[in-house]
Amino acid sequence: IRVLDLQPSLSESRDDPIRGRLRVVHLTEDPGFVALSYVWGRPSRSPRAVYCNDIPISVTKNCWDALWHLRDPILGRGRARNTDGSITLWIDSICINQSDKTEKDSQIPLMNDIYSGARSVCVWL
Repeated sequence: IRVLDLQPSLSESRDDPIRGRLRVVHLTEDPGFVALSYVWGRPSRSPRAVYCNDIPISVTKNCWDALWHLRDPILGRGRARNTDGSITLWIDSICINQSDKTEKDSQIPLMNDIYSGARSVCVWL
């Protein structure tokens, strides 16, 4: 599966881009991630972007809001941080290529293993 190492915020501005690094991990190797569960919501007329490996990925406002809060070391406290201050997350809309049907068909059956293998699950309503 892919996970996102969400970088900590550099400022408190909502204009500060959300950035992270996508990487491939194996569930059998206990990769240590937090699974994010959230309400997708309706697609926005002006979607927000998360920069993964410097490539913008459109996400819903609700996903963007959750990530904005989780990347903040104070607002997102209580979540396991990596030594660089990042937090490793699995988020279906980012970690599964939503435009690749073959990938979605192979990843969706893994959802039970993904949530079971997470160190914790964060629910964002």
